[in-house]
Amino acid sequence: MGGGTASYCRTLGLSTDATAEVTRLAQLLDAAYRDTAANLPKNAAVKVDEGELSLSALDKLEEPVSLIALKAAIAARLPRVDLPELLLEMHARTGFAGRFTHASEGGARAGDVATSICAARA
Repeated sequence: MGGGTASYCRTLGLSTDATAEVTRLAQLLDAAYRDTAANLPKNAAVKVDEGELSLSALDKLEEPVSLIALKAAIAARLPRVDLPELLLEMHARTGFAGRFTHASEGGARAGDVATSICAARA
């Protein structure tokens, strides 16, 4: 795995000059804002009423058969795991549940609070 910043930037078509890239992105963002503002009055799906922006719901598109088949193929390959089991595994790897504290900001009376947190269901 070789290559430095310059090769990555070349591959992505970006400049290695951060100031130039920020300027370019700022110009793109400004153009997008201006296009949006110019098209807002013509967009029937957008309403501004008393300072509140509301968007009308989009029509639901039917999923193509190929997408349905892809979703089924992916779901068939994914393991079936209960959420508490997944959380306990992530806690074993990272220790994240140990960062929780008792609501009273003191120590909990029960031992192994991390297991209780991971196993709790809403």
